[in-house]
Amino acid sequence: MNVDVHFQVSDVLKTKLFTHAKVIAGEKGLLRQVKWVHVLEVPAVEDLLNGGELILTTAAAFHDQLGVFKVFLKQLIDSGAAGLCIEFVPLRFDVPKELIAYAEERDFPLILFTKEVKFVNITQHLHTMLIERQYQMMADLEALSSKLNELLLTPHPQMDILDQVYKHIKGILLLIPVQGEAIILSDASKRIEEVVMNYVQHASVPKGYEVYQKPVLALKQTFADLVLIHQSNTLSEFEMLVMDKGANALAQQTLRELYTEELKKTKENDWLQKWFNEEHTERDIIEHLEETEGLKKPFGCVVMLFQKNHQIEEITGNLYFLVSCRSIFQRAGFHLVSYEHRGQAMFILLNTRKPADWKERAEKAANEIKQSFTREQHHGTVMNFGIGRYCNQFQHMSKSYQTAKEVLHLKKVMPHRVKSPFYQDLHMLCLMPIMKESDVLECMVKEYLEPVILYDKQNSSRLYQTLNIFLQTNGSKKETASQLYIVRQTLYHRLDKLYALLGEDMMQAPKRQAIEFAILSNEFLQGNRHE
Repeated sequence: MNVDVHFQVSDVLKTKLFTHAKVIAGEKGLLRQVKWVHVLEVPAVEDLLNGGELILTTAAAFHDQLGVFKVFLKQLIDSGAAGLCIEFVPLRFDVPKELIAYAEERDFPLILFTKEVKFVNITQHLHTMLIERQYQMMADLEALSSKLNELLLTPHPQMDILDQVYKHIKGILLLIPVQGEAIILSDASKRIEEVVMNYVQHASVPKGYEVYQKPVLALKQTFADLVLIHQSNTLSEFEMLVMDKGANALAQQTLRELYTEELKKTKENDWLQKWFNEEHTERDIIEHLEETEGLKKPFGCVVMLFQKNHQIEEITGNLYFLVSCRSIFQRAGFHLVSYEHRGQAMFILLNTRKPADWKERAEKAANEIKQSFTREQHHGTVMNFGIGRYCNQFQHMSKSYQTAKEVLHLKKVMPHRVKSPFYQDLHMLCLMPIMKESDVLECMVKEYLEPVILYDKQNSSRLYQTLNIFLQTNGSKKETASQLYIVRQTLYHRLDKLYALLGEDMMQAPKRQAIEFAILSNEFLQGNRHE
């Protein structure tokens, strides 16, 4: 395998046709890549180049026009040309010093032929060399692919993959995972160490260096970045393809490890069942999590429960979905443990960061999962989930499950009232399931709303709706009329009737609070009847 399949200006100068050529400017740019050789005799060239061309010219049309010559040179540099080779025939002119200085400042190779040469011979010879190297590059890439495929069949091939990539590139190679320490492959010199530390700490490189980066993608998630730090203007197409193959191999290795991990976790259901039944002590749970999950004591846990329906059951049983969710939550500071209870999929989220902002982080991750699910499913399929009460003690995880279940139930029976998936955002609504068992809700509806409900039935009126909106708008008559699409006079008539039925103090606390709670109770009871 040959790392030197790329062709540089310095390689061109070593050929026999450049025996009588000398570099008069831009020696620092001799490592520029040469992709093709092109003859140009016109000054307007910016639309004729793609970058990487070595330009041959006699400058016959503009050698004595300094301004035009400088514009020509600037266009070459701006277009990414590899260098400029000049042949003055007969050799009685000098390259203007201003142009030499201009090229030197930009490290752009300026080469002067001291004897007459045939451009046709140069182009034919160099193009043959370029094509041969292209074939060599294809052969080397094929051999690299075979080697990487062999390595992927071995256990823990990550370092071997990186070694293979490093053998085929020129520069510093880094693998920077989303979480964990960076892996660095480079020559052990003080200068290289400074470059690496500067990049790892500040994501920048000093002058004279550039960065080429490929993400290690699996399941549409970035798990790491494969980074090549190289000298400016030296990156070859071959090295870019090597980096691409290396990143793909690392992604396959990552995916295999993730799937293996998921299969292993599915075997832990017995222990999880006992955890759910509160049969483990707090100490037992912490020790088990450290032993099996590699977690030193997290800062608490919370349960995320998916609504039970065919689509959700199908996708949560899919390793692809689980691995993707695990990655998303890990970036948000949660370690995910999946568990199925009575045919219902649930995630136990172990908080690995301080608990102060757990809700914001969980919400962001959950929304990302929901968006991903929506993109993958047919139009109209909705992912519904509830997130229970946050538990500081792990042995109370089942209580978080129960509260997550209550969130899902309330979202189903009161969809217009419950927008947030978090139990802590339910506020008074969390009392509904408890109070339903003691007939308190029915009593509240009868005591505070029965006159309005009966009046609507007998007169086909809309007093109940008017009352609901009037309370939601904090007694704003303008906003209430707007939402009901009625004129103010009609609203005034309805309000007079409501005051007559419910009492003149209906908008005064605590009676107003009781009426609002009665409305919530009625919605909850109606939703349960239609469930």
